[in-house]
Amino acid sequence: MCKLADLRIGRLIGFDLVPLRLFSQAGCGAPGGAGGKGGQGGTGGKGGKGTESIDKTIPPSLAGSHGRGGRGGNGGQGGNGGLSSNIFVQVAPGSPIEVLSLPSEGCAGGAGGAGGLPGGNLEYSDPVGAPGACGSDGASGKSRPGASIFVFESALEH
Repeated sequence: MCKLADLRIGRLIGFDLVPLRLFSQAGCGAPGGAGGKGGQGGTGGKGGKGTESIDKTIPPSLAGSHGRGGRGGNGGQGGNGGLSSNIFVQVAPGSPIEVLSLPSEGCAGGAGGAGGLPGGNLEYSDPVGAPGACGSDGASGKSRPGASIFVFESALEH
């Protein structure tokens, strides 16, 4: 955070050709965290064995489909830029001074997590489940306005 500042500059020596430059910008936010990976889907159930009865044969049933992978977690929101307060500058009359105040920058949101693997078991050849969906990327943080800089010319007392 750029806190309230009160600057008093009495006399500038060596600034005949180049003005004093005052710059202000609050810090940027932190990046959002990445979302977690989705979990693996469950394994489908085994099919029935089938059986023989007196008058017919009942074939084995198919195995159940494997489960879809879990959805990846959403990325975290990026941090907002820092806040700025006013800056007051008092200089001697005729002092060359330039001021620049920029807004703080918000940071990028975190990446969404990958979807989980489909359920399944390599020892069975029954239908494979679908992979999980990826999580959404996090929103970016917000920029905030720069400080207002006020310059006053006034005779300074020592």
